[in-house]
Amino acid sequence: MVIVTFESPNDNLSDYIMEELSGALVDSKIGVADRKNLEYVYRELDFQMPGDVSGESAQSIGKFLGAQLVIIGQLTDAGESYRFRTSAILVEKATRASIPR
Repeated sequence: MVIVTFESPNDNLSDYIMEELSGALVDSKIGVADRKNLEYVYRELDFQMPGDVSGESAQSIGKFLGAQLVIIGQLTDAGESYRFRTSAILVEKATRASIPR
């Protein structure tokens, strides 16, 4: 599994959320690709940096890394609250496995 991107109003918050998600998955005994390798992958696949990762781009990144599942997410301001969304994309089938909110 690889967590490809998480968009939020602040890059530091995005990094923090990705680290927390990775930690929670590892604690649950789920293998997670090292995010430090993503910069190399972006360069190799000629993608823009994380803010512009589409579902198709995420799938390509997952294939490149040999991951079965790719996670992308977003934290958006919804007025008086925030909306937290994640999507898990099955790499081989190019389908979304879940969209918890």
